[in-house]
Amino acid sequence: MVVGHAGCPKYLCDVVYLFHMPCFFFISGLLFNEKYFANLSFGITKKLKRYYVPFVKWELLFLLFHNAFATLHIYDSKFTLSQFVECFVRIVTMTGGERLLGGFWFLISMTWASVIAVFLCHLLNKYSKLTNFSISGGVIFLLMIAFMHAFLPFKILSQFGPQTFLAAAFFMTGYLCKRTNIMQSGIMRWKIVFILLPLVTVPFFVLKMTDAKGYEVFIYYIIAICGSLGVIGISTFVSKTKVSKFLIYIGNKTLYILIFHFLAFKVVGYLYIIANNLPITELSQFPVLVNTPRIYG
Repeated sequence: MVVGHAGCPKYLCDVVYLFHMPCFFFISGLLFNEKYFANLSFGITKKLKRYYVPFVKWELLFLLFHNAFATLHIYDSKFTLSQFVECFVRIVTMTGGERLLGGFWFLISMTWASVIAVFLCHLLNKYSKLTNFSISGGVIFLLMIAFMHAFLPFKILSQFGPQTFLAAAFFMTGYLCKRTNIMQSGIMRWKIVFILLPLVTVPFFVLKMTDAKGYEVFIYYIIAICGSLGVIGISTFVSKTKVSKFLIYIGNKTLYILIFHFLAFKVVGYLYIIANNLPITELSQFPVLVNTPRIYG
């Protein structure tokens, strides 16, 4: 995620965007605990608290400092009172937020994807239909909703866009893999090879999860699942090395990386501007400096 946002080479960026966010949803499904759908109100409440609370807390904190960031040229303009109110409403309704927390769209989709998953699994469990076949049908159902979104004659709330139903499909696919124990099957010994699909298809198919629409939904789903399995394969290999402890530490700080990585880019950008004697207004470029010719004083 950080590499993709940091202005890396285009090929690497395009590869990363084909599966890096779906991988989060897929792994969340792998770790999904049945206790969440055994009691519907408990499950939904726990999921909302887990994602909604940190979303609102950090978004409101960054909103409070918006004009201070603008004074430092991190943003290109200050908020008026009406813009503050508008942003506040979007935050508490999880329909938007601060630009420096742009990666928080993940928390919005994760909130609703997990709620959808809890509801579907509860429904299937209630009627004794929680089978692998039914869960597979649920994945197809979610993909069809994401697919049909592009053909609706009207707009629906942004938090229920195709990326949310795609997220729910990846989540449910992860849970299905957990139930079938496919990650321990013989064929999964070669799961690292799955990473080859996004690597070879990216010259012909470049897409982000937030942009997949219509028929692209199905193509993106297949590529993203393969990429996710490949990442898990690589992780299985890395877990046996000494670097694993360092990566576990980073993994435990994922939320803070999501919160502060754009702000960290600004620190690096500021140092670059000073070193190259550039106008400080260049700092407002987002997320990193792009159009910055070197001007040595």
